[in-house]
Amino acid sequence: MESRENLLSIPVKDAVAVPGETLPRMCPKVGVYDQPYDGASLKNTYEILLHGMERSKGECLGWRPGSEYVWYTYEQVHELSVTLGTALKYSGIKKGSVVGILSANCPNWIISDVALSTQGMICAPLYDSLSPGAVKYIINHADISAVFVQDKHVGDILEVLDTCPSLNLIIAMGTEDVNSVGEYPTHEKVVSLSEFIKRGEFDTSKVDVSGPDDLAMIMYTSGTTGDPKGVMLSNKAFVAGVSVGIRFLGTYGGEISPSDTMLGFLPLAHIFEQTAEKSFLMSGGRVGYWKGDVKLILDDLMSLKPTIFFAVPRVYARFEQKIQQGLAQSSFLKRSLFNWAYSLQVSNIQNFQKRNGLLDALLFSKVKEKLLPNVRFCVTGAAPMSKDTQDFLKVVLVTPVCQGYGLTETCAVTSATPPCKEGEVDIGASGTVGGPMNGYVKLVDVPDMEYLTTDKPYPRGEICAKCPNMFSGYYKNEEETRKVLTDDGWFHTGDVGQLLPDGSVQIIDRKKNLFKLAQVCATAIKSSFIIDLHLKKNFYRHFN
Repeated sequence: MESRENLLSIPVKDAVAVPGETLPRMCPKVGVYDQPYDGASLKNTYEILLHGMERSKGECLGWRPGSEYVWYTYEQVHELSVTLGTALKYSGIKKGSVVGILSANCPNWIISDVALSTQGMICAPLYDSLSPGAVKYIINHADISAVFVQDKHVGDILEVLDTCPSLNLIIAMGTEDVNSVGEYPTHEKVVSLSEFIKRGEFDTSKVDVSGPDDLAMIMYTSGTTGDPKGVMLSNKAFVAGVSVGIRFLGTYGGEISPSDTMLGFLPLAHIFEQTAEKSFLMSGGRVGYWKGDVKLILDDLMSLKPTIFFAVPRVYARFEQKIQQGLAQSSFLKRSLFNWAYSLQVSNIQNFQKRNGLLDALLFSKVKEKLLPNVRFCVTGAAPMSKDTQDFLKVVLVTPVCQGYGLTETCAVTSATPPCKEGEVDIGASGTVGGPMNGYVKLVDVPDMEYLTTDKPYPRGEICAKCPNMFSGYYKNEEETRKVLTDDGWFHTGDVGQLLPDGSVQIIDRKKNLFKLAQVCATAIKSSFIIDLHLKKNFYRHFN
């Protein structure tokens, strides 16, 4: 086997050594920090949709009212977004205003988001699992002037309306097409999306986008140890995060194209799902949304047949559990055959050798056919996946399982294990988060926790990142911004990692934080690599 030294990251050329730090490292294949990339000319998130529309004149956003998916085309999404944007403008919502979206994932979520971008407005996503107190705080802190709300949550907004002086418009919407809205409480400030959009017009000359350095989104992170912090993400940061993420995947054989499809089911109020869906929109791919019922997610998968699957470890663990349960109920002969074949194939993967094609054809492809028959590769993020689970899924799903690491502050894009083309060797080691996807990564000493970059056998320290997809700071919180973002652009993540010989990073701790898995009221962990508590409430509870 060839040497794996510096396979996934290399020291930055001509970088100056600093005591207490590793040399900054970069991806050896993607290119230098400021290298031009496809999409670099885009100036805002509205142009992400236009970029995708040039590549695909076909289906864009889908929902499943019955057994089959129904689709909006890219042209329809564009027309609806521009029309909705002018409706906001004509209703007195000004450029630069902050507008909230509180809803489960659906086409209307993305249409509303793009509509805001067409008029230079700023999106503030809200988890649909937030308490009234948290909703009230975010509305007032961000001075939200209007909010798109799923019909069943209109009452939650009305509950705090009297204490939110900036909020003047509430737009109720359903989770299918723009005309789908269920019952909701009436109020003089509430209007349905189907009625509201009639106030606008499809006139692209009325589009009034903001600039690259202007804000596209204020995304509030978990605030269980205090008030949530609003992460400010500019148009430039979002475009860079999506563009270079696509470039990284494509460089290693994981191109996203107009022929690709993904299932949208993780909360769009979380940066992982935001970046995933915008990557598909930029590439001209299709995003089909789940029905919102975890009991039907396998039906969603079988109907949609995604080609790239984005999920969190808890979902993948459910897949593993389902497979193991089926195996336990099979005959002794079948179990013995599976275990023998698995031991051979997992050895190939762990030793970075080619898979045994015969074992895949006769056995493991049958497992894949029942879960993710068309998937070319999987991506996991937002929480750590164990090495054993990652190896297991690589074997039985006959596909690379890429583990990514990123935070809201870096638009979810910091490092990842790469995908590979069919038939090629998967070079990403399970249990790690790979090397930098773009920009630079370095480790810095944490002496009070005895993590040093001079440690043997591997350098250890706080992970720091510098990249074009960096946040602008915390909204109205300069003090917290200065604690984590240096004047020369380095972001201190608060996560502790060790640098392995192949150039990949392995997360080993969290700086100055304790995490008790058994307690719901555990000390909050800000990093997106640890399970976000709102995300956990929104989805994971069904699997507990």
